[in-house]
Amino acid sequence: EFGRAKPYIDGIRFKTMRSTDVAIQMLQSGEADYIAWSIDPAYIDTIQQDRHLTLVRGADLGFRYIGFNMRMPDFGYAGYNPHDVDNGVPKYNGNYTDIGKPFRIAMAHLTDKQTMVQTYLHGYGTVGTSVVSPINSFWYNPMIKTYKYNETKAVEILDHYAPDTDGNGIRELPFTGEDEIRLLTPPMDYDPCECGNEGTFLQSIAQSVGIHLVSTPTFESEIMERVENHDFKMYLSDWHALDPLFSVETPYYMFSSYNDGKGYNYVGYHNRSFDRLCMQFMRERNVYGRRNLSYSMQETIAEDVPYVVLYYRDVLEAYSYRFQGWFPRYGTIFNIYSVMNL
Repeated sequence: EFGRAKPYIDGIRFKTMRSTDVAIQMLQSGEADYIAWSIDPAYIDTIQQDRHLTLVRGADLGFRYIGFNMRMPDFGYAGYNPHDVDNGVPKYNGNYTDIGKPFRIAMAHLTDKQTMVQTYLHGYGTVGTSVVSPINSFWYNPMIKTYKYNETKAVEILDHYAPDTDGNGIRELPFTGEDEIRLLTPPMDYDPCECGNEGTFLQSIAQSVGIHLVSTPTFESEIMERVENHDFKMYLSDWHALDPLFSVETPYYMFSSYNDGKGYNYVGYHNRSFDRLCMQFMRERNVYGRRNLSYSMQETIAEDVPYVVLYYRDVLEAYSYRFQGWFPRYGTIFNIYSVMNL
């Protein structure tokens, strides 16, 4: 009907497994042909020693990050009015004062990304910089501003922004003082990369310089519900881009003022200059013109730090030899090209 040969397979059956251990066992026994999730590096030897299985390594179009609720003045804007909305979208008059930027920059300097890649990804990943993944090489801006791990620099910033005035070892933020800062973190069994341990790691570094940060393991569904309802201070999560185009348009979807309230601008980032770049980017039809605008958007995001991009993970996928024709594309072998080719 569509001018193509009939497919070799009758259909695809999806099964939900409670753990990676069970999924690996099913793959080895022949009950499963593919695991639609990145494999923990601890299973690499097991898979490679099984002659019926194959391991594929690719780069993810997405990234892991820390997000800040910039609607709260300690982490973002003074003058933000959540009740000043138009059809559910907050009105932005361009007069917000970003007083929380020093805190976000300090957190960026406190984040030891290289250690996180080595410890929690076992080296299967790359230190994060931009909100566009470097695998999308045409669009990725390698020249944006970065904040290297530097506790001394972070302490210098915090001594001005949030000093410990009473000497009890806890810094006082301008608006909430010594109140606990909860970092919403997926539980340890959320994925192969030990999210719970990552949260504890970030908590330890922050507390060592006097920030009252507490990692709070929370189911991913609850995290997203709270984030969408703006009921959070900080959170740890992943952004998944399903294809290169979506990866390229990430800055628009995640940081445009027009996407606050009902869109993906979960952190409430507002920047009038950035919004103008977004509109130009979405209207531009010349690919090189779009790239230049994308570069500028990435530079603005890197300068303002609404996210701390932690890393880009390598995707480790396993499949059995029962079916041939898997085709790596967009950081995964489970894509339309594989489905057409199997």
